[in-house]
Amino acid sequence: MRKMRIKRVISTILIVLLVVTCGGVTADNGIGIMVYGDTTTDINNAKDKKDEISSKLEDTKKDLEELQQQSEDTRAYIQKLDGKMTALDNSLYELNGKIEDMQLQIEDAEVKLEEAEIDADLQYEAMKLRIKFMYERSDDSYLEILLSSSSLADMLNKADYIAKISQYDREKLAEYQQTIQYIAQTKQELERDYLELDEMKLSLEEQKESLAYVQKEKEKELAVLKQQTDKAAETKAQLEKELEQQENEILNLVAKKAAEEEAARREQEANNSNNGNGSSNGSSGGVSESGFIWPTISKRITSRFGDTENRTSPHRGLDIGAVKPGVSGDPIYAAASGTVVISTYSASAGNYITINHGNGMSTVYMHCTVLKVSVGQQVTQGQTIGLMGTTGNSTGVHLHFAVIKGGQYVNPLLYLP
Repeated sequence: MRKMRIKRVISTILIVLLVVTCGGVTADNGIGIMVYGDTTTDINNAKDKKDEISSKLEDTKKDLEELQQQSEDTRAYIQKLDGKMTALDNSLYELNGKIEDMQLQIEDAEVKLEEAEIDADLQYEAMKLRIKFMYERSDDSYLEILLSSSSLADMLNKADYIAKISQYDREKLAEYQQTIQYIAQTKQELERDYLELDEMKLSLEEQKESLAYVQKEKEKELAVLKQQTDKAAETKAQLEKELEQQENEILNLVAKKAAEEEAARREQEANNSNNGNGSSNGSSGGVSESGFIWPTISKRITSRFGDTENRTSPHRGLDIGAVKPGVSGDPIYAAASGTVVISTYSASAGNYITINHGNGMSTVYMHCTVLKVSVGQQVTQGQTIGLMGTTGNSTGVHLHFAVIKGGQYVNPLLYLP
């Protein structure tokens, strides 16, 4: 009897020391389980940090989307400028052809004008000789010619001849004047057209130069946008990595919290047993290592635990593909009974759930399209907790199923039938 009392005193002292050392067991922390103060503080701090990272990540995503849109708009504008430059080049090519043709026509007109002027000069000299002859001989020469006729018919012929000579001289003089005038006018019109074409060419070249300047400035702007986009993408990737690390930290802390809870429960059971208060009540919702069921209808594994292909670190879960590849909506089942400690969205995990099964065991279900449970909810083995999807950082419809034991990720296949 005395030994029993001593045991009770020792047990009481140990419980008091445990409470004092651990800072006391807190009340419900919002996720449905009892935890020790230090771990709860760590989890709350981790969640606050996660929220801060998530906020920065969302801002960065918006900045990145805006930069990408600006880049697309700038590229489209440059492409439009390229089209205008091509059109200007084609216009300049055609205009240069017209200018060359016009230059040939002007040169041909100059040659014809020069020839006409030579012919006119010769004709003019001949006319001067006839006029001089007629002036020197006066009208008597025509009269002598007529009077020397042998007959009336001869006289008429000679009169007609004299009239034709005079008419020919008048016509040639008029023709000479018309030819000179036509060639001079044609040359003037050609030179005017040539000047207009040259002005058009100058205008097109100025437009091309202006477009080239704008295009160059836009290309500079695009280069700056690319630098900003690359920087934003790097920041986004870094924040996503930090967010994933923070989420893993929260999962580890939750697992640690579950382990602490289980250790406290077992110690309490041992104390109760030592105090003679009967046998253990057992764990509520606890499962053995072989008590899990498959969390999906499909058993098609698309990526195993520990895979490193196309990954920066080993895969810490098991990816299970949909019944129909690429089709969302397959039900996701609780692998074992327990308490939902996380049911939320993150950039990397998408919609995801964490269930505490006791005995230091937790399971994680990522990339859900729909969440059907909430934090603090008690679930039973086989209960539908969500639907398969591809939210978050996911390359296809699948479930990322993870098992945490004692705060460490372990191979899920060791616990699945």
